[in-house]
Amino acid sequence: MRNRVFIFLSLLIMLTTACRTTETSSSRSDAPPTQTPLSQEAYPPPVLPEQQLAQAAPPTTPLPTPTIPPTETPPPMATPRPLLLDLPQTFNSATQEWLSYENRELGIRFQYPPDYPEIRIQTQKDEVLLDIFRKQQRPDGVPSEEYFVSLSLIRDKHVSQHMETPQAVFDWLQSSSFSEHVGGRMRVVKPLKFKQWDYAWYLLWEPLWFDWNQPVHTVMLVKGHLVVLVSIGDLTYGNVASDELWQQQMYFLQTVEPLQ
Repeated sequence: MRNRVFIFLSLLIMLTTACRTTETSSSRSDAPPTQTPLSQEAYPPPVLPEQQLAQAAPPTTPLPTPTIPPTETPPPMATPRPLLLDLPQTFNSATQEWLSYENRELGIRFQYPPDYPEIRIQTQKDEVLLDIFRKQQRPDGVPSEEYFVSLSLIRDKHVSQHMETPQAVFDWLQSSSFSEHVGGRMRVVKPLKFKQWDYAWYLLWEPLWFDWNQPVHTVMLVKGHLVVLVSIGDLTYGNVASDELWQQQMYFLQTVEPLQ
């Protein structure tokens, strides 16, 4: 009897121990595994594509702002000189010893002082250039020329239709061969009156290859299809303008006549 009780108790103890072991193993298998919390340094957050492009692009330096150089202001246009054309009493006495020139082919005649005996004619395209000058010798021995006046003769069958207003005169001059001699500015100053000519204008212009402080004064004479541009003033550049030369040029303008 005792043996049976002992065996029964032993089996009960073994059965109880087995149940406890099963519960322990099942509880361990169901519980989630313990994880160590991660730090931001070990695993940084993902980088977006825009951030990748920004990180890959090299640093840019701002472009310098372009500076526009200041434009040079040209000097003011020269002041027109007074044209002394109404001097009939002194004109006759001053020109009585002048030389006469007439050219039927060019359709022009005039008188000029014997102090300037040289006349040179050159043809350029549709323009004829006529210079009245005298030969000089500079102090260094180099020969030079001192001009009295220079004439530019142009024939244009439509010219008489475009000379009534300053703007019309300016437009015609810009389209003519005379404009090739004008590298600076040009100004139509005022109309003039010469009984031998249909139209007459006082022009002021600056040449291309000379000093801007040496303007050229020009009287434009129109008769029919003929235009005569008489350049006056101090045409020998580098010298001081002479009042005596200017007065002689005023006399010369009154001698210029067209030939019919």
